[in-house]
Amino acid sequence: MWFLGKDITFEYLIIRILVVMIIIFGVFPLKQYFYSKVAESLGDDTPRITGKLTLNPFAGFDFLGALCLLLFNWGWSKDILINPLNFKNPRRDTFITGITAPITHIVAAAVGGLFLNVAGIINILPVRSFWISFITLYIYMNVMLASMEFLPLRPFKGFQILQVILPGSAVKWYYKNYNMVSIVVCVLLIFGIFSGPLVYIQNIIYNFIIRLTCIA
Repeated sequence: MWFLGKDITFEYLIIRILVVMIIIFGVFPLKQYFYSKVAESLGDDTPRITGKLTLNPFAGFDFLGALCLLLFNWGWSKDILINPLNFKNPRRDTFITGITAPITHIVAAAVGGLFLNVAGIINILPVRSFWISFITLYIYMNVMLASMEFLPLRPFKGFQILQVILPGSAVKWYYKNYNMVSIVVCVLLIFGIFSGPLVYIQNIIYNFIIRLTCIA
């Protein structure tokens, strides 16, 4: 945990707070809006009815999720309800809607990578500047958040993404036993069982961003 380190500087603290604020008040609202818009375009107006089809950051603000983001590099905003029964093809459309969440973070990280690359080409940022540290942390945190979206735990979208390849009986079992599943997933997270799969996903995303933006 970064806050237990002995070499934490005031500058790093400011950078971290700024990055977290941009994600909470910029990236999270974009994710909320795109997720809701995709759901509506596929036939489900539940996000609009529940007030989530908006760029207002406070519509999805979650204090605990914001605090975890500041302290642990991963966090969340409020869950966005959808009703798969409103979709023309529930399984496919639930997947399409769910995948927008990690894609939003990947795009956000890629934008940071492109800016860092362009800034390096035209030499507008010193090699060891405040802004390079800022953009690097911004990219890293979005990669972390993108990987967390694959967890089968609300408000993350992992099960929405995975259910497209699961048999119908497994999908029904998950929803019927969600409370038990959520407890098991939380325990596995606490004991680091998911660390390997999450790091694997993060490496895939990060390598993709490096190739896309040429920041290596």
